[in-house]
Amino acid sequence: MERERDEGDILVSCRHHVAGECTNSLVLPVVGPHPSAGVCRHCDHYDGPARGLGDVVAMATAVTGIDRAVKAVVGKNCGCAARRAALNQAIPLK
Repeated sequence: MERERDEGDILVSCRHHVAGECTNSLVLPVVGPHPSAGVCRHCDHYDGPARGLGDVVAMATAVTGIDRAVKAVVGKNCGCAARRAALNQAIPLK
């Protein structure tokens, strides 16, 4: 199955995507070695160039410690990944 170009770029730009496979040990048990671009788009562990406003906000909250404080209060599943993906889709940086 052929992926759209922008979806393929998402996979390749993440530092955890090496030689066509996801290498992040935290994600592998859940998504396997070959996640789809849709899974990568919502991944809380994406580590690459900012794709949109969601990545910029995520970087800012990580640097300031806001993300850790929110997760300590709300719990690990705070909805940050879905919010990040929605902001990236609404306001891409490309």
